[in-house]
Amino acid sequence: MESTKLTTIWLFDDITAETAQYVCYEILKSQEEEEICMLINSQGGDLYSGIAIINAMKTSCVPIRTIVYGAAYSMALSVAVAGTPGRRQCMKNSTYMYHEVQMVMSETTTHYNMSGYLEQFKKVVDMERQMFIEATKFTDDILNTYIMKGHEIFFTVDEALKYGLVDEVIDYADNCK
Repeated sequence: MESTKLTTIWLFDDITAETAQYVCYEILKSQEEEEICMLINSQGGDLYSGIAIINAMKTSCVPIRTIVYGAAYSMALSVAVAGTPGRRQCMKNSTYMYHEVQMVMSETTTHYNMSGYLEQFKKVVDMERQMFIEATKFTDDILNTYIMKGHEIFFTVDEALKYGLVDEVIDYADNCK
């Protein structure tokens, strides 16, 4: 019997430049595999590092299965939904959280260059929203309804299924049968 060629990537930390470098490297070096499996339990993290991971996922020639083991919050949610459609899974007690993109300006930001930062921020918000909408059943109107509440929005597994954040729930009781 021939064994399946599989790479497993663990994303169980904050999404940082270092995390993104590791994940992108693992995806890029695994292009001869039959499948890449990304296990996720993360509070999220840096926007641009998350976008780098999503770009690596989207340019992969190999299907990427995402399995949320605990939490997929913030940018980790965007990474989880970027998995190959039909291969996005979660454990039955997982949770998801979405919030509007946030930006921190440095102490060296002056009133002269602030408008440039704000213009770039709007472009990034629009880009992240579009990626999220394309990967889920969310619409601009639904996102606006949630964002107008002004805080994080948490989703149960049932809500995640309803909105297309996940394709299948893994019931661990069935796993060992």
